[in-house]
Amino acid sequence: VPLALFIIGYTMSAILIHISNTTTNQYLSTDVKYQILSLDIYHNIGYGKGIHAFKNYVLRHSISDKIEAEQSFQEADRLVKKYLTFPSLSTEEKTAMEALEKTIELYLSKIPIAENLIKEGKSISQIDHRVKIDDNPAVKAIFDLQNYYIKQRDLKLKNLKAVQDKVSLIMLITFTISMIIAILTSRKTSRAMLKAIQKVLNISNSISNKVIDVNTNLKTNISSEMQNGNDELDELASRVTLLGENLEASFSELKRKNTELENYAFITSHDLQEPVKKISTYADIILLENKSDLAPKSVEDLKKIKNLTLRLTQLIKSLLEYAQLNESQDNLQDVDLNQIAKEAVDNLEIIIKETHADIEIHPLPTVRGNHILLRSLFQNLISNSLKFQNTNTISKVKIFSEIKDKNCKITVTDNGIGFDIKYLDKILRPFGRYHDKKKYPGSGIGLATCKKIAEIHNSSLEVLSEENKGSSFSFNLKLLS
Repeated sequence: VPLALFIIGYTMSAILIHISNTTTNQYLSTDVKYQILSLDIYHNIGYGKGIHAFKNYVLRHSISDKIEAEQSFQEADRLVKKYLTFPSLSTEEKTAMEALEKTIELYLSKIPIAENLIKEGKSISQIDHRVKIDDNPAVKAIFDLQNYYIKQRDLKLKNLKAVQDKVSLIMLITFTISMIIAILTSRKTSRAMLKAIQKVLNISNSISNKVIDVNTNLKTNISSEMQNGNDELDELASRVTLLGENLEASFSELKRKNTELENYAFITSHDLQEPVKKISTYADIILLENKSDLAPKSVEDLKKIKNLTLRLTQLIKSLLEYAQLNESQDNLQDVDLNQIAKEAVDNLEIIIKETHADIEIHPLPTVRGNHILLRSLFQNLISNSLKFQNTNTISKVKIFSEIKDKNCKITVTDNGIGFDIKYLDKILRPFGRYHDKKKYPGSGIGLATCKKIAEIHNSSLEVLSEENKGSSFSFNLKLLS
């Protein structure tokens, strides 16, 4: 009977682990291929090639820049079309690729226009006005695609963890039943089996906790204890050891690919920041060296360029910070929320004084959390309350806590302009907006960052709001035991 149970348990575990390995291999062979192709598309469109060469052509009228722009955009267009031929594309992938394809087509259509304007002797500002293209849809498409890849990766990891838990549960049930039967059958045999089962359970628990440290000497150890002919258990231990080794290899490869994907956000933001800085520098140089020769309208345009590059730099910085938020629980420690709230208010000292805002902070507890992330959460919520305020009203922000059992609920309320709660999902997404961005400027990532930080702390961002009556933002944190 124990042998039959072991065979059944092993068979079910083997099937589940086969599913786990299939999922991992699919991720490595298919998903990563898609990600690499999207990265190639970005590099051909990005400021290092297509867009950079196009702008240089407008500024310098260099034929080599024109050729570089055409070739880069044509290659990017080819890669986008190749991506769209892949089977079973998601709506997110199709939407992102269509946005990139549209931007590429716009740039390709503007190159001959720029060429004709250059031949006609038009000024740089006139040419730029005619061929200017809004890159924001392409930037958003790249960012959305990156987020989609991360979500797919997390989903596959979650499914992989579920399979591992099932394997552990099946092993535990099988071994427990077998142990009981063995004890009833033979006291001597049960003692020997108990030692061996404990070793196998240690491996299954390691697999469940993603801490795979396979003991290569397990088979030898068990064999020395199985002097009375329990060859079946010996064979099972060997097979479990082999399964653990296979999972260990899969995890190592998956971890390496995940690291590459996390670096994607940094590469994207870095490549965007460099050309933006150069544009700002060129604008400064033109103003310093040629201000007396420029028309007032040109001076004003250059100042607008300077302001736009500052806004774009801040947006890129916000995107990078959002993309690099770490979901690991390893960095949680004891933190004093009173100190964190004070630091957040100190960082916003200038805007608080300018708006004459009233910030009321009630006593807050000490909790388990990440100091830096929680400070960012408080700072974003307070900043959001100060920004979305009626012109003739003094901002009033209140921060307080409610303790229940081993958790505390932190709430930030304001008397701002509020919003229609039915648009909450949109507002909590990156770039999601409810109010006019011209009247209320910003990156559109603040509340999305708050939501993600709350999730990192095993919580959620609860929001209550009503137009012209203010808003309330709450999240739960674990108290010290």
